Amino acid sequence: MPYNFAHLGLIALLFPGARVVHCIRDAVDTAFSCYLQDFLEGNAFSYSLEDCGWFYRQYHALMEHWKQVLPPYPMMDLHYEDVVSDPETSVRRLLEFCDLEWDPACLGFHKSKRVVHTASYQQVREPLYTRAVGRWKAYEAYLEPLLRELAPVTASAA
Repeated sequence: MPYNFAHLGLIALLFPGARVVHCIRDAVDTAFSCYLQDFLEGNAFSYSLEDCGWFYRQYHALMEHWKQVLPPYPMMDLHYEDVVSDPETSVRRLLEFCDLEWDPACLGFHKSKRVVHTASYQQVREPLYTRAVGRWKAYEAYLEPLLRELAPVTASAA
């Protein structure tokens, strides 16, 4: 969920033994994906490219803050691009971090018949794919407000 990051301080106080998996994706891909998603409610930032960029910068700044003030709280950065390019390595790394055993079914998540109630309900029914990596580049000419807002974050990541 787009707002989970805001609660890490409280989570660390309430669940001192919990582990946090911080899923990271390219800033422009993330913000553009939010813009394209028709959230049902509570995500007014996603209706404007400029607001998507502003929101992402706030998220990024707060995550940097949590990394400074929460150590040694166990937090793992899991990069989306790594997961889709090498799922098994990424899943094994994630399971190790969570102190869980490897199960080959982890790579067959899309075969599950469980009900899914998230914005990505259709995606979980198909195998991992890489077509969303760099998706924003096809629309770059129309994303100037977003790119301007994200410039401080994307410049520091380069």
